[in-house]
Amino acid sequence: MTNIRRADVTKDHGWVLLEVSGEPDELDRGVEFLESRGVKVEPAEGDLVE
Repeated sequence: MTNIRRADVTKDHGWVLLEVSGEPDELDRGVEFLESRGVKVEPAEGDLVE
């Protein structure tokens, strides 16, 4: 499951706070896929929208 919590996307760049759930190995594969394409992936911390 995915849920976009916040995002700011322009023509040239953007960021997305994406909530995902699933099996840990599948999540790891997803992160590896994104990083292999140059996407910076970081865990969300701090003030999150409930």
